[in-house]
Amino acid sequence: MKDRPNFVIVMAEHFGANICPGYGETPVVAPNIEAFARESACFDEAYCASPVCGPSRYAFLTGNYVFNTGAYDNGSTIPPDVPTFAHLLNAHGYETAMCGRMHIHGLDQHRGFEQRLVSEIIDPRVGVRADWPGDHLPIAPLAEARDVSLDCPVSDSPLFRHDDCVTKRACAFLHERSSGSDHRPFCLTVGYLACHPGSDGKPEYKALYDMYMKMDFPVPAFSEDDYRRLPEHAKRFLQYGRRDQSMFDPGRQKHALARLFARWTYLDRQLGHVLEALRESGRDRDTYVVLTGDHGDNAGVNGIWGKMTFYQGAQRVPLIVRVPGSPDGGRHVPGRVSLIDVLPTLAELAGTEPSFPVDGISFALALTAGQDAPRGPDGAIFSEYHGYLSPTGMYMLLKGDYKYCHYLAEPCELFDLSCDPEERRNLLAEEGAEEIRAEMESELRKIVDIERIEVQVKRHNRRRQAVYDGVRASDTIEAALARDIRRFREDRDEPWWDGGEYMAREHSKHAERLARERAQAEAHAARCSGTESGPEGNTSVT
Repeated sequence: MKDRPNFVIVMAEHFGANICPGYGETPVVAPNIEAFARESACFDEAYCASPVCGPSRYAFLTGNYVFNTGAYDNGSTIPPDVPTFAHLLNAHGYETAMCGRMHIHGLDQHRGFEQRLVSEIIDPRVGVRADWPGDHLPIAPLAEARDVSLDCPVSDSPLFRHDDCVTKRACAFLHERSSGSDHRPFCLTVGYLACHPGSDGKPEYKALYDMYMKMDFPVPAFSEDDYRRLPEHAKRFLQYGRRDQSMFDPGRQKHALARLFARWTYLDRQLGHVLEALRESGRDRDTYVVLTGDHGDNAGVNGIWGKMTFYQGAQRVPLIVRVPGSPDGGRHVPGRVSLIDVLPTLAELAGTEPSFPVDGISFALALTAGQDAPRGPDGAIFSEYHGYLSPTGMYMLLKGDYKYCHYLAEPCELFDLSCDPEERRNLLAEEGAEEIRAEMESELRKIVDIERIEVQVKRHNRRRQAVYDGVRASDTIEAALARDIRRFREDRDEPWWDGGEYMAREHSKHAERLARERAQAEAHAARCSGTESGPEGNTSVT
């Protein structure tokens, strides 16, 4: 066993290559990430398999595209007969542990990992409501700018208490490697929530926010003309995200970036503790350390924040790997990789290979022999999205300089990233691009049967909604689930968890807002079609 390396894998939320140290100029103050990148292999172009939390993580764990995992959206989870890299490493004599965020639903929080050191912040129940696609409604006019205080509220958020607990228990696991009786090689996977927006921060997070607000850094330019040029799916995303005319205000943009950057600096401190614990354990000399994200964040480019689009900000993630005993220190690895490539890479580095079908390609030789990424600079990257806000599934193929985005209910897009890196010019709106589009769509359809997957997703949602409705209709089942969850949490002794109340409040507010906005958008559609009776109302969606 001694010749088999250990693995420490750190995956963070909303962790994009566009603002990561090691990937170009960035205002982010992250000395631990910066130092780690200098002594590691930084893959120039790494992509997620879906620009949303759960499906991206499921693809990462299984080495398969989302449509081959059967877990299409944030309410799905990995079917019990689909193996993860933890199953593979277990079978090869490894100790495996999961610590923190991986967006797994259900009482089986392990998914092949021997230990679950910290579980999910989401309620681990079965029968999650179906994540239906968004209605194909007309785009309403932008609301007038709201008068919102530009400040950074502070509270004792479970999200940050979760991450503190993750760091504490990950470090404890590593320290035990130097004194424990289990001498198997290990794989520790660590998941952080820190960069995810939507919660108040800790007091020290407020200090980081204030530090960034005092800094002078560029913010993405975005005007009303830029908004008018956006495709329909991007406007729908902004509409449901409560965007209004304040999105054109650079001051609001800086405020949002300062909050995002503060989260990165907080995460950097957590990473520093984990790396120090690994060094103190003495196992850093035989351990591969992988730092990556589930997806990126558009960070205001094209007026968009967050994920759920195929823009580069949401699709590209850092993939930084420190090779134990590497004599030449850090380097940049040319070429493209996908997060589905991690599983076959771990297998090869561990001296085995997957015994089950995978879509990923090992990049082990890029780490051990200094080769380029196996997909090459022109290699195809595939991504898909099946969640809410989109009327149908969305599919992306990146090959060479071109990115093709295929939508079933909206105009498709084709970008030339070599001359349009911010993806502002859809070539399909111009003459002469049909041949390229045909080639890209043909390549896309070699990977995925789009029409068949659309049928499968609809069946999946109908089945899941039926389970949800049946469970919620039975007080007996609900009471049994509550007992199971209570026993589950009592066994785990996780002081950060608040019984699911925080997430329940957030989901309740989100559902109420979406229902309100849907009603407003339907009223606007009725006015546009001339079918509405009664007085004229407010046509804005806020």
